[in-house]
Amino acid sequence: MAKKISEEDKNKLNSVEKQKQTTDSKKRKKITKNTVVYGVPKRRKKPRSDKIRIALCLLYSACIVCLTMPFTTFNFERTLNTDDEIKSCQKDIDKAYDELEKAQKDLVLADKKEVEENKGLEKSKIIYPKSLAEDNIIGQKCETDRLLKLIDEAAGLDYTKYTRESYNNLLEKIYSATGTLAPSATISDTGFQLVFGNSLSDATFSKRTEGTFQRLMYSIGFLIIPIAGFFAASFDKKHHIKNIIAMVGSAFLIFDLFAFFPLEYIDYGAVISFVLYIIILILGVAGVYCKQQEDYWLEHYDECVEKGMTKWLPDGYLDDKKSAEQIKADKAQQAIVDSAKNAQKRRKKKK
Repeated sequence: MAKKISEEDKNKLNSVEKQKQTTDSKKRKKITKNTVVYGVPKRRKKPRSDKIRIALCLLYSACIVCLTMPFTTFNFERTLNTDDEIKSCQKDIDKAYDELEKAQKDLVLADKKEVEENKGLEKSKIIYPKSLAEDNIIGQKCETDRLLKLIDEAAGLDYTKYTRESYNNLLEKIYSATGTLAPSATISDTGFQLVFGNSLSDATFSKRTEGTFQRLMYSIGFLIIPIAGFFAASFDKKHHIKNIIAMVGSAFLIFDLFAFFPLEYIDYGAVISFVLYIIILILGVAGVYCKQQEDYWLEHYDECVEKGMTKWLPDGYLDDKKSAEQIKADKAQQAIVDSAKNAQKRRKKKK
């Protein structure tokens, strides 16, 4: 038969339980906020990754730099309608003559070995510009005979007698002088020149960006949006603003680039900008997706940790995995304690 508990034993048990309660309360006071207690994990604030923001800043900066490179290429007819234009063209012709004359004087004779090697090389074909200069407006309004004579003389030199470096320099000056006498020329503008309506060309070429609407579109597309995107990516750390600007701005700039310029007019600066804006567009989409994952993580922190949904977790997953294991251990221990208390309560009710 079960032995009845005396009053003294009951008092002793009560005193022991009180002591345990006091010690437990003291321990709880010492517990820090970072300690996991009965399945309640620390709500660690996710360290935000700045990789996308830094990448956007760098790419926007690179796009602004691309505006200083050759952006578009155009082929324009020379126009000599005023005395200033004629003087400017004659000045270019005289400058080409002086450079070609100097390059011819700077020719260096090659040694016997290089002469034999040069004989195996094919001579560069030089387009003789005499008919071009006589028939077009350049030959009609400017003095070209002196330069034509010098080009004819330089083109007739035996290329095998001279070093390749000195003869290549002469060829470069011949091509430059020939281009000066041509009735048209291919010139390139940078993005900044398109935005502000200026040109690399001199007075002999017509202006290209006279339209106010075109300059407005260039300004918004190629200058304002990259600068706005740079500042948004620099300062926006919590919202979708930088991602929205990245997506919308990049799409508009790509449309702006190909809407105003056919493919044959686009130079390498515009090609680099196009590639960078494609990357920015992809990063903007990725930024929106990452922000959604981050928001889900903050809203369902406990669920993600307990279920081990690693794809939702940010950096530091190993620490969260440890806390998840601790959560399970604490819950198991708490279940044992609860079952013991319930059993004790049932015994008291039977008595």
